[in-house]
Amino acid sequence: MGLYAKIPPRAMYRGQLISAIITSLIAYGCVDFVDTDIKNICDPDQAADFNCANGSEVFFSSSVVWGAIGPSRIFGQFYPFMKYMFLLGFLLALGWWSIKRYGPLMRKAAQAKLPSAIFKPLDLIIFTPISWLRDVHPSLVINGFLNYAPLNLTYYTSALYVSFGFMYYLRRHKTAWWEKYNYVLAAALSAGVALSGIIIFFAVQYHPIGVSWWGTNVVAQGVDGGVGRQALITALPEKGYFGPDTWK
Repeated sequence: MGLYAKIPPRAMYRGQLISAIITSLIAYGCVDFVDTDIKNICDPDQAADFNCANGSEVFFSSSVVWGAIGPSRIFGQFYPFMKYMFLLGFLLALGWWSIKRYGPLMRKAAQAKLPSAIFKPLDLIIFTPISWLRDVHPSLVINGFLNYAPLNLTYYTSALYVSFGFMYYLRRHKTAWWEKYNYVLAAALSAGVALSGIIIFFAVQYHPIGVSWWGTNVVAQGVDGGVGRQALITALPEKGYFGPDTWK
């Protein structure tokens, strides 16, 4: 969006950073207000229906990891190697930045000093993959794997086709159209989803109407709908719970 609006990258980053800080403070203040000033918060019969039905499900795993068990046991007893991922992430970002910045300079120096017979294999094996880092960012790759974890390939293939068409082909071959309409179209599609959500709510949910067809029933089919997951359920051990026998 910053590219589309011709906002300088540094100004865009500065705006995102400041907005994230302000949002974090506001969110913390809202949570503190809700927890301290709303009576019987999260009770099933709370007067204003602040019963935390959805929040308790969304944040259950995080509450267990960071609250019930605690980070010292998670990173010290369960998954001790995970604490080194912070260092690995830092080194990965530093290495990516260094190679991207100094790789072209190293290529020029090697091309000037080495014979052509030696430089060409090195250029093909080493410097050509380094040039690919221009379009690859480790944070995006890792985040993609993180989001992909509970999904299957069909969730990514459609996005891959659309991204290739709009961000590669149209950007290179229909640049004028891409600059004028690409992000307008993306914003229009996002706004359409929000608008259709409002229409669907008042049309079939506010006064519930049963709609049974393939588009509404397919979500309950296959693995996404829970079919086959019973095979993954492990019997409860004799001690009555999962986890280590003793805590360090």
